[in-house]
Amino acid sequence: MEKPEFKTLKSYSIDFGTRNFLELALKEAREGDKFNRFISISKGYTDQEGRKHYKRSLGFAIDEEVIDFFIDKFPEIKKEASQVKKSSKPKEKEEETEKEEEE
Repeated sequence: MEKPEFKTLKSYSIDFGTRNFLELALKEAREGDKFNRFISISKGYTDQEGRKHYKRSLGFAIDEEVIDFFIDKFPEIKKEASQVKKSSKPKEKEEETEKEEEE
């Protein structure tokens, strides 16, 4: 049995942290004359020579319902995440703030 050959058709990536990246890509897996296109979300890091190393990846079929789900839910998750980020102060800091308010 032939191993599938993978090809990236289009990708977008963003760097974060020291040398980490996230990648959103449209990929194709070919096995002989059969092929399957899918969307992948990958996480990895860039080494000191600038080469990308992929650590984890999530792939899913190109399905309009799935894509619409992501498009619909990402703004909601973003909103929740920004609220959590604003309200997550270190406990000591919260206590100091309460003491300052009492004075």
